[in-house]
Amino acid sequence: KTKKRLLDGKKWARDLLLHETATKLADKLGTEQFDDHNEFVVQVKTALKDLDIKLGASDLKALLKAVSWRDEQAPLVIKKRIAASKGPAEPLFGRYQVEANGKSEIVEFESDSDLSDFEQIPLNEPGGVAAFIEREVWPYTPDAWIDEKSEKIGYEISFTRHFYKPVALRSLESIVLDLESAAESSIQLMQEFLSNGK
Repeated sequence: KTKKRLLDGKKWARDLLLHETATKLADKLGTEQFDDHNEFVVQVKTALKDLDIKLGASDLKALLKAVSWRDEQAPLVIKKRIAASKGPAEPLFGRYQVEANGKSEIVEFESDSDLSDFEQIPLNEPGGVAAFIEREVWPYTPDAWIDEKSEKIGYEISFTRHFYKPVALRSLESIVLDLESAAESSIQLMQEFLSNGK
């Protein structure tokens, strides 16, 4: 698969386009470091518009990822802004109310894939998933939220416990008989060896 990808002409053309775009952006934006990724994205999109360069969402994401790095002290990265008509802020599902430019808005932040984790919550959990998160997760990571798209309801069946039929163990008497037989055989071999040596 790797060899096939390396020989793919479309991939090379895409990478060349991204490299050329990154060079043009560096010329346009300069070498100033942006500590706020949200501001950086706005500047990049404005510069791309000025340069009349159109990138697909995946290409733009790849470009931004290539020139960015994690900074724990930087402001949180906003993934999308949510219209107030789509409902209230729900921190449990990653929708937070923030103040921006003197007005209140609901935003969803970019999740950190390195910090993502999965929980198995019993179906009969008192209070449901929300109660579990509030009790077991938020005391340790108060900014954690549930990704609704990855939430699954199902049953875990232990196939080993329900379907495995263990092989019946041999009786102690048969094991003792085999050991005695092996011991007699070894004694006979030793005696033959010693008698042939003389």
